Amino acid sequence: MKKDFRDLWSPIAQLSISDYEAFKAVLVLIYRDTFLLDHVEHGNSLRYSPSKGVLACMDRLDAKVRETYPPGLMEMLCEVDILGWNEDVKYHVEDGRVVFKGKYDSKVGRINNMLTCITVSCELSEFLRRDSIVKSRPDYSDFDGILKICQRLIIGRGVAPPTNRELIGWLDPFIYE
Repeated sequence: MKKDFRDLWSPIAQLSISDYEAFKAVLVLIYRDTFLLDHVEHGNSLRYSPSKGVLACMDRLDAKVRETYPPGLMEMLCEVDILGWNEDVKYHVEDGRVVFKGKYDSKVGRINNMLTCITVSCELSEFLRRDSIVKSRPDYSDFDGILKICQRLIIGRGVAPPTNRELIGWLDPFIYE
């Protein structure tokens, strides 16, 4: 079965409805994964290998994540990581060698795509929470949130990394300036 970032956006956004704090903590783990903060060198490669403290946090979140993503949190983070590596291979391999100072900026690939996962999940979360107002007031239909996501993805040619201000606002108190 083909997997891409869209397969993860919905369950992550759904988590925001059932447990907003767990949602933010999962996004912080994706942020950490984006910048390889939980990776260790293994020979000539890097492996996703969270510390005991991060694993303990993940254990506390896992049951909540399984409500919207049955394979579980570790599987979700590993899938995000694999998708991130796939993006880097697309943009940063030239003549069979890894080159991060080649044709593309170092944010192109993994970083922009994984941060887009955070943006889309947060924007969908806001839209879903606004949707509860629509259900109680059928005359109120506001599609601005979903159109905002679409527009950002169109303008960004499929990526929509958040600004630092958005990241801080969405992931507070777990991440701050």
